[in-house]
Amino acid sequence: MAANLRTDELEAATAILHRFSMLIENGLAARFSGWLSSGGAWQDFVQRLETAGYNPALLALSIVAICLIAITATAAIASSIVSRLQARSLLSAAAWFAAVLVVVLASWVLLVSLISDQVLRRALLNCVVISAAATTICFPLTTGRRSIFSRWRRDLAVAIGIASGGLVVLACLRVWNAADPLRDLFATFAVSLPFTVLVAAAYLRHRRLVTRALSFGSRAGSLRRKLAAIWPWLVVAIVLLAFAFIQLDLTIGRPTRGGLLLISLLLALAAPHLDVAIERRGWLAARSRGGELTGALWRTFRIVVASSILAVLGLPPEKWPSLK
Repeated sequence: MAANLRTDELEAATAILHRFSMLIENGLAARFSGWLSSGGAWQDFVQRLETAGYNPALLALSIVAICLIAITATAAIASSIVSRLQARSLLSAAAWFAAVLVVVLASWVLLVSLISDQVLRRALLNCVVISAAATTICFPLTTGRRSIFSRWRRDLAVAIGIASGGLVVLACLRVWNAADPLRDLFATFAVSLPFTVLVAAAYLRHRRLVTRALSFGSRAGSLRRKLAAIWPWLVVAIVLLAFAFIQLDLTIGRPTRGGLLLISLLLALAAPHLDVAIERRGWLAARSRGGELTGALWRTFRIVVASSILAVLGLPPEKWPSLK
């Protein structure tokens, strides 16, 4: 009786694995076939744009222009706020966030006033949001105080900038209902793959600097020092797993949750560095004259930030919004 039960369980498991392997095989065949036919899908997409009354070349120039305007405006507004208020750390982050809000709101008002085409308006507003958000990350990374970490920050900014450019193209394809194989091609080779390769290369190339930065204030042999030593390799594992999960979703036809996955990935990558930055500020505040209260406030803020990041990363999968 027990032998028969084990045999039935083994056969059920085998059947499940067989169905899963067939799903993977059929999905990969469909994706490869779609990629091979992407040239025809692109021509059909361009023809549909022309039929709808758009000039593809002029439309592409408009998208590039509004992205450059959003980038320039966001950087100029944030830099002006930071220089006037002589803001540092958290106030600088608030200034960049305020600049994004100003640019997005002003762009929305102008687009609503000047463009009657709702599809074009939505596409251009998506470009503004992506460009402004990417600027808040890339610009401080590339223009920060020169140090031994400058090249590492530059490499991260390049990775995020290239992925953001791919997101702009992907958002436009989605707004104008491009064929799924064409969107899959851009999502894989213009967003996921470059981001994964460049972030992994940045952390591996500068792994000693990353370890040194994360080891601030820790004793030799401590858990934090050990975690700092393996963190670059953990980052590589995290981005590779994220890439694998996205490709698995695309292969088996499950709705991808790339938006929240990207946010979670950025939070996971930034969390240790943000924790060290807050601890450094608290340590400097505590050492200053009469800074005991300020140091205590920084330590409290450090706990709040860590708890908030863990809460966001701990959202159950059913709360994740689908991007389909």
